[in-house]
Amino acid sequence: MIVTLLGVRGSRPVAMMDVLRYGGNTTSFKIEAHDMPPIYVDGGTGLYEEGLRLGSEGIPETLNIFVTHTHWDHILAFPFFKPLYHEGCSINIYAPVSRGQRFIELIQGQHTPRAFPVPFSQLKANQNFIDAKPGDCFDLGSSVARCFQLNHPGTTLGWRFEADDRAVAIITDTAPIAGNYLGEGMSEKAESDPTSFEASFHDGLVDFMRNADLVIFDTHFTEEGIVDRRHWGHSTPEMAIDLCLEAGAKRLVLHHHAPEDTDERVDKKADAIWKKLQNHNLQVEPGVEGMKIWL
Repeated sequence: MIVTLLGVRGSRPVAMMDVLRYGGNTTSFKIEAHDMPPIYVDGGTGLYEEGLRLGSEGIPETLNIFVTHTHWDHILAFPFFKPLYHEGCSINIYAPVSRGQRFIELIQGQHTPRAFPVPFSQLKANQNFIDAKPGDCFDLGSSVARCFQLNHPGTTLGWRFEADDRAVAIITDTAPIAGNYLGEGMSEKAESDPTSFEASFHDGLVDFMRNADLVIFDTHFTEEGIVDRRHWGHSTPEMAIDLCLEAGAKRLVLHHHAPEDTDERVDKKADAIWKKLQNHNLQVEPGVEGMKIWL
């Protein structure tokens, strides 16, 4: 299995000289495995260049796109993704229903004349929109995709992919759960017994990450930065490490770098973490745009 980080920035794309090393494009990933079409996770601006590459090298007959959630930094590149305009391409799009709206409705809304000049009818690819609910499992032939609801406004799904005897868990975006119920329906579930709900969420997330060969985790904030911002829906490296250690994960990539985080600030965040991991086998590194990880 090969995992490519197409975009690792959070909230909004950035274009400054001091973010060139880690990259300024927002969330998008590519997963390749034997005997299966490519898998893409999220359509942040990192997906745009991948579409151009496919346009020049050859657009596959089939590809799969999995959406974690529909905030702007995760969908900005969809109207510019070349395979969507290619008539010979069949695209399966797995996405959550959030606040009663299917993903196809949101995408069609992006193509209204007041927002984008290209009508939705120009997207000639055969698009198959599949609604994904927390806990769903999808058989992709030689791969399996599972999802878990994360603690983030709306319905946000973490995705786990198992192929080639390897497992990758993508956890973006999520926040501390204690007294902080952000996901759609979570406040209602926690109302009668908050302690039990929080324990169930924690245990479920750990099980979802269990023995993963790679975890890509939202670490937008530092421990100092998350104070008074827990309701924003993001995590810290310390939180990600604690969960990975409990889950027995092998490798952790820090991701969803804050748009304000320069290369130097990401370096400092990573340095602080490495010092705390001297007695553990967990491999931790900050995500870099364009990074390829062979598993």
